[in-house]
Amino acid sequence: MIKKLGLLLVLTTGMLLSGAVGVSAETTTSKAESIRSIKVHPQGMAHTRYEKRGDNYYFKILALQSPFNLNYYLRVAWTNDNKEPNSYNTITYVAATATGNSFDVVSNGVSTAVVEHYLTSGKDKVYGWAKAKNGKWYSAGALPFK
Repeated sequence: MIKKLGLLLVLTTGMLLSGAVGVSAETTTSKAESIRSIKVHPQGMAHTRYEKRGDNYYFKILALQSPFNLNYYLRVAWTNDNKEPNSYNTITYVAATATGNSFDVVSNGVSTAVVEHYLTSGKDKVYGWAKAKNGKWYSAGALPFK
């Protein structure tokens, strides 16, 4: 009996020291806190899209990292080159509002004539940009314009 108890003690000690048995502590995080901290975006990162409806184009930036509001962003813009938005290359922009929960932004309609003015002379892509609250522009990808 003493031999069996000793063997059991040796085996248990060996398992604890080898890591085969571990000690864990349970954290107390509410379900609501866990759900709020999870951000899932289908594409994984912000990306640019556009669509034509009638005589207007609507530009989109989808899957921003944070909701599009003044807590995180100042504006988004779409350009005809890969340089940060300026008065020469910006097709359109949307300023952030004080509140908002959407991770997606859609521009107002931009007429075909205006879009064609910017997308001529070999400029055949639309570039999306997001200006963060820190004042830096971040790329939201590019898309060939057809």
